[in-house]
Amino acid sequence: MPSLPLPKCPKVGAPPRPPVSNDTAPGNEVIRLIALDATFNSFTDACTWPDRPRKRAEEHFINVGRSAHTIAVAQCPAVPKCLFTAIPADLDVLRTSNDDAATLASLKFLGHWIGDIHQPLHVSFADDRGGNSIRESGPCCGIAPEESPEGRCLRMGVYVSARKATAGAHVAGAC
Repeated sequence: MPSLPLPKCPKVGAPPRPPVSNDTAPGNEVIRLIALDATFNSFTDACTWPDRPRKRAEEHFINVGRSAHTIAVAQCPAVPKCLFTAIPADLDVLRTSNDDAATLASLKFLGHWIGDIHQPLHVSFADDRGGNSIRESGPCCGIAPEESPEGRCLRMGVYVSARKATAGAHVAGAC
């Protein structure tokens, strides 16, 4: 049976990125807005703004009852505001506002909300305050993970204790 020549395969790789042609490209707009606030050097830094000091405190969490096993709908259980209302509210500001200050605030809130909604204890129970009232104990309590013998606490994934210890925070009854 005669062999057929194989067609040459095109080079595989990412398609070339189109050049940014104007200042309204989304990335440029984020950079422009963050530059309006001299407190922060980057979007990542700006995402901490809602916690310094805490702003819109009730919206940092989704608090469920202790008997809840799942969250079936994106609605705040038993309260008017939570992460489920905060995200669409700030997206709406980004879509509609012409006010740089309001847009910048919503951008910083959105970055923070996305972080909060991925924090397991921020989608939890009201009485533990997003995990902030959980008493810590055990071999890594109060020890920065990188300072523990052979990085043991780092491998265990204990970060809350280190954050509180290095920040000098005191948790009643901790350790």
